[in-house]
Amino acid sequence: MPIPDNLFILDRSSPLHSYKNNWIKKKLYRMTFSKLERKKIQQELYLMDSIQIAESWRYLIDLYFQQKLPITQTDTKRSLSSSKVIWQYWGQGINKESLPEIVKLCFNSIDRFKDDYTVIRLDDSSVKEYLDIPEYIWQKKTSKSISPAFFSDILRLALLYHYGGIWIDSTMLLTDKIPKTLRSEDLFMFQRNPEAQNKDIWENFNHTYFRWDSRHKINVLNSFIIAKQNNYSIKVLLDLLLIYWKFQDNSDFYLFFQVLFDELTKHELKNKNGILVDDTLPHLLQLNLDSPFSQEHLNNIKKYCFIHKLSHHKKTIEKCSLHEYLLTTDYLS
Repeated sequence: MPIPDNLFILDRSSPLHSYKNNWIKKKLYRMTFSKLERKKIQQELYLMDSIQIAESWRYLIDLYFQQKLPITQTDTKRSLSSSKVIWQYWGQGINKESLPEIVKLCFNSIDRFKDDYTVIRLDDSSVKEYLDIPEYIWQKKTSKSISPAFFSDILRLALLYHYGGIWIDSTMLLTDKIPKTLRSEDLFMFQRNPEAQNKDIWENFNHTYFRWDSRHKINVLNSFIIAKQNNYSIKVLLDLLLIYWKFQDNSDFYLFFQVLFDELTKHELKNKNGILVDDTLPHLLQLNLDSPFSQEHLNNIKKYCFIHKLSHHKKTIEKCSLHEYLLTTDYLS
């Protein structure tokens, strides 16, 4: 069945969407609304976008489960002796000399706390040694229709489905071994907890990602995934992403994977999304990166979570901060 070309095109015809494109409108917007009001408006606009994306995914999901869509296959290129593998990816190359400092730090932390797991790090030149990915994916990646982030969404699902193991983003910092209770799960990702503490702080920190409104669609962190080989939920997610990219040439919504996961786990994959562990916890260090360093403060953060989401996009490093300490001391020695 053909998929409409405009299925995932967002309707952003509202004047509040277009004000940034005109300096007069932008000035009027800032004069009319306070900073807090503008933030709430942007939060609602983002919510409207995510609801549109969810509706588009629903159209594809229904066709998929009615078996009315062609399924594109991925396959393995190697046979591994164990599924105790930590998978990582940095497309530009994994030579440590050329990596951003934060990625070097995170890679070193994985090596330190990997326990009895084998770490396999891939770049664009080595992915094909492990996976047979449809040619149209490579073509769209080459043409930049598929961004590195969207490609890594496909990659993590394909690796975990075919080989099993643990996917860890290249900017995730381990400060302890991965708990064995989680390693034994069929599927695990950090997810939104209705009982999370300090919700107002988290919404202020990132108002598009963190929200506890029942309409909110972004409720999972996919930077750290544990999955058994041939996991059904992983297969469904992978199939739908491959279908999406077969018929679409871009995405206007960065977190569309998270919206897909939310839509599936509220319906077809209900009760197949693993145990609930609060996704604010791996963000605690990022929340406090600019705060003054103290060993006690860092140790308190580490008590809450064994892994921490960071970012290579953060350019400013505050003096004497936690961020500076992590990057300039031999933290892992």
